[in-house]
Amino acid sequence: MGKHKQKKHAQEEDAAEPVVDAEPQEAEVEEAAAAPDGAKVRRPQVKMSYEEQLNYVTPIANPMAPKKVNKKLLKLIRKAKRGKKVHQGVKLIPKLIVKKRQSGIVVIAGDVTPIDVVSHLPLLLEEHSVPYCYSPSKREIGAACGSRRGIALVFVQRHDDFGDLFDKMRDKLLELPLPIS
Repeated sequence: MGKHKQKKHAQEEDAAEPVVDAEPQEAEVEEAAAAPDGAKVRRPQVKMSYEEQLNYVTPIANPMAPKKVNKKLLKLIRKAKRGKKVHQGVKLIPKLIVKKRQSGIVVIAGDVTPIDVVSHLPLLLEEHSVPYCYSPSKREIGAACGSRRGIALVFVQRHDDFGDLFDKMRDKLLELPLPIS
């Protein structure tokens, strides 16, 4: 046999031998048993408390929504999503505010990295008198929008179906102290 065939033959033998860990973790065994062959295994999402989420927030995330206000904002986002009055995305929302002069509430995720993605938005929102606040988790904002991914920025418009809740949240956001410029 030539050198090339010997190397190929040795690689095939190595591939035929299964690699086994000394002791597999219990979670790995359960996940592997639960998933059918070829299917992707979903990792369980760890639910963190509001206080734990605040540990991962960027330093510029000010004003941060208090715990109760954050909970109501997420409820508002869920209702607005059903009424199709939610817009999401760092590119779309400045266009809606600046070019189309639409009004509403903006919720920005506080754990966005890199910070530069959303750092220009508070100034833009203040110039156009749009109330905004930060929420500690982009995952929760994404879940409220019905997405599996985290969402950095959400714009909610008023609708008659949830007008009372929208007005209360708008007033709460206007009461929050803005960062010192």
